[in-house]
Amino acid sequence: MTDLKTIERLYQEYPETPYINPNRDVDTFMAKLDVQKEHLVPKRNMERNEDGLLPGHIILLWRLDLGTFTTDSAIPRYFEYIYGIDAETDLARLIDEGYAYQMSAKEALYLVNAGTLKKILKNAGLSGYSSMKKDELIKFVASKISEEDLAPQMPLIAYTTTEKGHDLVVKYDDVIQKHGPKG
Repeated sequence: MTDLKTIERLYQEYPETPYINPNRDVDTFMAKLDVQKEHLVPKRNMERNEDGLLPGHIILLWRLDLGTFTTDSAIPRYFEYIYGIDAETDLARLIDEGYAYQMSAKEALYLVNAGTLKKILKNAGLSGYSSMKKDELIKFVASKISEEDLAPQMPLIAYTTTEKGHDLVVKYDDVIQKHGPKG
């Protein structure tokens, strides 16, 4: 049985130790490492930029900037295995530091389908929306239902970058290009 200290020793020459999930299957990780060294987090991914962030933080901001990262999104394992960060904890930190925020329910209406929008309107006792298209439904919901009444009915909310976070995504585009952004 291998412990986490064994993995930490592998990273002793790094500027900082990558995040290692305490629930990681360390034995399987070590077995793969015996076959190929590329299972280690690359050293360059543990070097902070001039803004004090790691490449994994920039990739997380980029994902938020795309507008598709929600409260329901699974966090990809590459944040831990390639970038050495705890994306869940670091997301909270990026929000605290003003790089990102969780959208309001009204801002996130684009995420839900027309059927859900109609259900929200029905729950509010409203009528006159049956023939509306999704864009019209979004505007109707936003104008007729308060944020307080809408929030509990939203199945998911998106995260996004602030202007400060977006500026970092632009500034560190080279990190994103190395990751291999999807078009």
